[in-house]
Amino acid sequence: MNSSSLRTLLVCFLAVFPGLNELSGNRAPETFSADFTLTSPAGEELVLGKIYVAWPKLRMDANDVQHGVTASAIVDYLAQKAIALLPQYRTYVETSIDQQKASAKSLPPVGPGFDASNPCAGHDNWSCKKTATQTIAGRQCDVWEIVSDKTAPMTAWIDTKLNFPIKTKLSDGYILEYTNIQEGQQPAPTLFQVPPGYKKSTEQPGPTPAR
Repeated sequence: MNSSSLRTLLVCFLAVFPGLNELSGNRAPETFSADFTLTSPAGEELVLGKIYVAWPKLRMDANDVQHGVTASAIVDYLAQKAIALLPQYRTYVETSIDQQKASAKSLPPVGPGFDASNPCAGHDNWSCKKTATQTIAGRQCDVWEIVSDKTAPMTAWIDTKLNFPIKTKLSDGYILEYTNIQEGQQPAPTLFQVPPGYKKSTEQPGPTPAR
């Protein structure tokens, strides 16, 4: 996985989840941070990192463990924008959430209009079925099977306290899972800002990091 594909992966993970920004009051995701792991169908750890949720903003810091590439994604659902940070190049790319949704074809949902009690709400071409209630690492989750016309069929474990999916499994076996969940502590505001010295870019980064 190169830096451009990791950038796309990060932003799409955060931008595609159906509808978190349409939630009101008590349905919004709770503030939390967590570690995450993306694993392959063979069980290989592909990406490790950290997520910070301070509604209506999210940040994901990730490391491609196989290629040593790092990247971050910042999503602001109120402003409807996503920013991908590439530390190796000290650059960032800013896009609208609508642009990311249009480009996503088979990534698990992790982002805006999301109703934890009905993941298909507002999506007539989606099919959702609650199959079970399970406990993952001591946290109660509703298990949903989700099928849509834009993403591969998936299973989502939605934490009933956080109102957020803490595990997603695609039909081809890829799994995104959050662990070491820490509730309630507000992240520093600077986490959701472009760091000083970063330059805005609209192009794919080259093969050699900037010095």
